[in-house]
Amino acid sequence: MGFRNYKLILPLTLALVQGAALASTPGGASAPKELAGEAHAAPAPANEGKEEKTEAAPTPLRERLGEAAANHLKAMAADTEARMAGYKEDVQKLKAGAFYPNAYALALQNKKNTAMFEWHRSRGNFFHGHAPVKNFSKVADRRATTGYAIMEFSLKSGILPSTALDSFSTELSLLDCGASVVIAFHQALRSELGSEKFDALFSAAGPTPLRIAGNPYRHLPINALLRLVPDDAPLVRGQMVPFRGIPSYPEKHINGEATNFNVICSDAGTPGSERFVGLGLSGEGVDLGGLNQVFVDEYNAAPIGWEIFDSKLAGSVKATYPASYLLQAQALATHQITRGEFEKLGGARMAERIEFRCERVADLAAASIPEACALLAGWHR
Repeated sequence: MGFRNYKLILPLTLALVQGAALASTPGGASAPKELAGEAHAAPAPANEGKEEKTEAAPTPLRERLGEAAANHLKAMAADTEARMAGYKEDVQKLKAGAFYPNAYALALQNKKNTAMFEWHRSRGNFFHGHAPVKNFSKVADRRATTGYAIMEFSLKSGILPSTALDSFSTELSLLDCGASVVIAFHQALRSELGSEKFDALFSAAGPTPLRIAGNPYRHLPINALLRLVPDDAPLVRGQMVPFRGIPSYPEKHINGEATNFNVICSDAGTPGSERFVGLGLSGEGVDLGGLNQVFVDEYNAAPIGWEIFDSKLAGSVKATYPASYLLQAQALATHQITRGEFEKLGGARMAERIEFRCERVADLAAASIPEACALLAGWHR
């Protein structure tokens, strides 16, 4: 699921609000140059031209990266699914794993785990997310209500990037769909380059330190290795596929997390039979019809209340909305929609996809570690 709906609080942090193009970066700017360059027919270096001409045909490298990204996200989604299904019988399932903030807050309330609920609420974690604290720091943002960017985490000094990535599978984190895709892309790259080179590339001491963000269109170091996919290009396994959901969702769910879904294509198949994996979806993946149903279920759920924030944060959030907007949310609180009605509106709508720039990954794989670090730093500038 997508970013929180605080379009009036953090216009420079969120990439998608109602009616905005998902491919825009915060504040409505164009996508980062690392992503935008390939999608807009900019002249390519000579060593990239050959790759570009055969982009539609899967290559062994593209297949390996796509398979690795899809499988990692599938494993994460399956683990989350199992923990959410089993925590009522075994509360220990809430001590590790990746969860959506809202779902985790409700689970703690259901189990009456007041101490853990208050620990996260007092730190604003249900608002801006949470990553394993031994390995990651929140990213300061003076424009944000809590002083930290929503769903953005940077590697701590002295921690190996590979160790930090693995901790998302062994420790507790509160993430969204975009952050989980970014994690999967990093794991796919690591599987191709090996941990030693990966750790050197994304060292906290280097010019391209590991950073995870819920907004995949942020200026992240890994984006130098990604590209926007032209609309007329075929859907390929391993591509990140953003889907926009029910237009009025942000109006009903001010604190909601299902305005959109960022997923990875796990099976391109034939048109109409594609399957997608993502945090909050079945570990087996879903087809487009299943994704439509998830959007409907999320819309029809009761809006989560302000109690997941402390009084200061809740007041700050409410103060950014006109009274009329809050009243509209109250009026929509019990509104329901059927899947048929949503599909008549067009259903889940695919936005600009992202995939690996395989020619650059190949260059990193062929280079020595110092050369690879210099390449990535140059591309990221």
